[in-house]
Amino acid sequence: MKDNLPRLEKGFTLVELMVVIAIMGIMSGFASYGIEALSQGQRARNAGFELMSSLVLARSEAVKRGVDVTVAPVSADSWQSGWTTSAGGVTIRAQGAMAGVVIGTTATAVTYKNTGRLPLAQNNTLDFQIGPASSADYARCVTLDLSGSPRSTTGACG
Repeated sequence: MKDNLPRLEKGFTLVELMVVIAIMGIMSGFASYGIEALSQGQRARNAGFELMSSLVLARSEAVKRGVDVTVAPVSADSWQSGWTTSAGGVTIRAQGAMAGVVIGTTATAVTYKNTGRLPLAQNNTLDFQIGPASSADYARCVTLDLSGSPRSTTGACG
């Protein structure tokens, strides 16, 4: 008599399991795109912060030491390879390479006078265009005016 009663099975069917796995795959695809975009923006923001930090340090050290302080790229052609902040041949700070970031500028170096200002020979402003290597989105612009004060803005320089 007991054998005639239907047994209740517990668990999932193969179809239900495959539907759940397909939904999870689609959701993770959307999430990975968002994470990549977030990391590209963060790389550009970080490079902009590091450059601003070096420029502010150079300006304050020029005033404090009473000598010219220069921020120059490690490689003559590429700021993304890193840069050094130095005074009188003594390195104050060295910044390593910035992976996945492109830094565009016309400057071969930035030299602060002992007053904390840029020399008059330079243009009215100096721009550093910073952005991810793989996308034009998430750009940042670090601008120096004749006073030498750096300013960072979101978006392309212009």
